[in-house]
Amino acid sequence: MNKILVKNIVILDILILLLLCTTCTQNKTQDIAYLPISTGSYEGQIFIPGTEKGYGKILAHVNGIIRNMVSSPNGSKLAGYFDSDPAQFEATPNENQGVFIVNSDGSNQKIIWLGNGSCIQEPTIPFPILWSQDSNNLIIDMTYDLGKFYTINLESLNCFETIGGLPSWAPSSREITYCTINQSGNNTIWVMDYYGGNKKVIAEGIVFYPAFILK
Repeated sequence: MNKILVKNIVILDILILLLLCTTCTQNKTQDIAYLPISTGSYEGQIFIPGTEKGYGKILAHVNGIIRNMVSSPNGSKLAGYFDSDPAQFEATPNENQGVFIVNSDGSNQKIIWLGNGSCIQEPTIPFPILWSQDSNNLIIDMTYDLGKFYTINLESLNCFETIGGLPSWAPSSREITYCTINQSGNNTIWVMDYYGGNKKVIAEGIVFYPAFILK
């Protein structure tokens, strides 16, 4: 077969795939998930807009009080922190604190417990949850409470602990940068693979808040 013809066929196949992907994206509808301020019977519920006035339609329910919630970059999942007692803001040990993960349609809800023998041992006040850009991993940032953070894979729920703080994902979702304080009192900026390997020092001194940029 003529090489030019083969090349044109390949280009045509690529264009068709791009068109199909664009069509699939356009067919998805955008919605907003939100939490109620009221407690009582509405505790632990996630809502989306409904056809009637009021809170709306219940998307999912967690057995506790949801303190924060953030959507994944691709909009397919929600993650948030919950506890069962307002007093847990004081970070006392309690097995009813954790991180929930749920699909945007309310399905496949998973709970990552705090304080019950899972990979995250220490309960804390509501903390930042940082999604990787590919929406496959989470960072649970405990910088200001415990001086550490956890990286969690959402498929396996495997996680690992890193001593340090102010973590930030690379756009590729393959690396994480963060900072530590060394014995001299200066900060150190690190970069590592998303699973904790290949740690390298990038800078030392009066430095903090590292973030990846593209150039």
